[in-house]
Amino acid sequence: VPFWAGVELFFVISGLVVTQSVLNRPLAPFSFLYRRAFRLIPAILLFFVVSALICLMAAAQPDTWGGQNFGATLPRFLAEELSILGGHFINIQGPKLYVNTAMWSLSVEFQFYAAFAAVIGGLCLVRATNASSRSVLFAGAIALYLAVLVQRIGILTGHDLLQNPMIAYIRAWRMDFMLLGVIVATLPLRPLRSGAALSPYLLLIPLFFVSLSEEVNSATPKTMLYGFSTPLMGLSFAVLLYLARSDSAFTGKESVIYRA
Repeated sequence: VPFWAGVELFFVISGLVVTQSVLNRPLAPFSFLYRRAFRLIPAILLFFVVSALICLMAAAQPDTWGGQNFGATLPRFLAEELSILGGHFINIQGPKLYVNTAMWSLSVEFQFYAAFAAVIGGLCLVRATNASSRSVLFAGAIALYLAVLVQRIGILTGHDLLQNPMIAYIRAWRMDFMLLGVIVATLPLRPLRSGAALSPYLLLIPLFFVSLSEEVNSATPKTMLYGFSTPLMGLSFAVLLYLARSDSAFTGKESVIYRA
């Protein structure tokens, strides 16, 4: 059951929301990072407090399952938490503390924000307007996404179609889902009458194919999962969010059923 796909859906939403927040105000890279920091860091610090308590309690019982899987020395704990805060948790080598296993997605978010701030800084240097910035972001996101898609097709066919370390890094950490969010945020809106009928399938069809693909945590090659089901899922989520942006995704949005 591919419940982990919620992370991928969140990545597309993140790319969409961040891009909209940038295009709806004057371009300012430091202001952008400032807003992101104050949105995320308080929750991260609270997480650190809770996970520290868990690790300390587990470390006090080293011979138990909890002690072996959750316990940690203070230096190791601090090193991992600082890597999470610094956005490079995904780049540290070796096994990670169990309490931090889900934090890889936060590192992906932080690195996406850093790259986005650099792009905003470049747009400021050339005195780009919000309208021209929208075009630049759209073109850049399309070019990068297509490069990642070529690599994914190569996985499916068994041929390395594009050997590029940066594109491989973007693909490995699912940043192409964020690129889809950027693309959706920069597209002009066109309401679609058939959107409400299409929306449930945009959720169910990719999850169906993912559930038929290789297990995400298995050691076997995952040609079907990463070469076909993953890009299908990303494109489906992107179309779903486009329908949501254009108010075409679901009918009866004021009803109790829709809210549930």
